[in-house]
Amino acid sequence: MGNGLQKIINSIMGLLEKARAPFTPIPAIILACGVFKRPGLSPMMIAANVIKRQSEFGAPTGPLPDGSSNMMNSLIYVMVDEVVKEFQRNCVIESVVPAGTMVITGMGANAGGPVSITATNTLPVKVIGIPR
Repeated sequence: MGNGLQKIINSIMGLLEKARAPFTPIPAIILACGVFKRPGLSPMMIAANVIKRQSEFGAPTGPLPDGSSNMMNSLIYVMVDEVVKEFQRNCVIESVVPAGTMVITGMGANAGGPVSITATNTLPVKVIGIPR
């Protein structure tokens, strides 16, 4: 690739990186309300959406004009299925709970009577998960 072309590509990439806004955090209560209603990754739904979108650029989505099967649809499903399987089998999600974001309350008792406590995590907590 020519030096001039590489400079243009680097310039465009730099602009895109600066224009990209950071994500907006979702409050924990909203996450808790929505996360358990999600059905999980579906290769069939992803492939169906990709196949449907082929029409946006004029690609056939049904049987071919000669009546034969549209092998592109089968290829799309196989590719998506393999990508999803790889995520589900081998991907590890690492996350963090920032310090001070977990609030713990409790009750106890001592010789003087009932005692209530409020505590928080003083250090970040690492969270590990798997995609589904």
